[in-house]
Amino acid sequence: MALPTEICQALRELAAHTDGIDRPVYQVFERDPLEPIIGLGDADAPICFFGRDPGREEVRHGEPFIGSGGQIVRRVLYRHLHGAEIPDFEAGRGLGRHYFWINTV
Repeated sequence: MALPTEICQALRELAAHTDGIDRPVYQVFERDPLEPIIGLGDADAPICFFGRDPGREEVRHGEPFIGSGGQIVRRVLYRHLHGAEIPDFEAGRGLGRHYFWINTV
């Protein structure tokens, strides 16, 4: 889900004045530390998760809630929706796109 340019720019400006951004992680993955990692799935979905600063895996994949905490949420939701254990990492990634909107702030 792409954000409007003006919102993206406002988030970049806020991030520029934020302490605690793990810049070395962004450097390892050649990503811009001011670029928001935000939005996945349908913004009209009935469930929305908000998290704080992106972790290493979120930066690596450029997706919110893909690290260890996000995987816990995805496993529980998958089990609830499908009555079975989540088969693999990719199934967890796909789950977010189809069932809920998630956001790392």
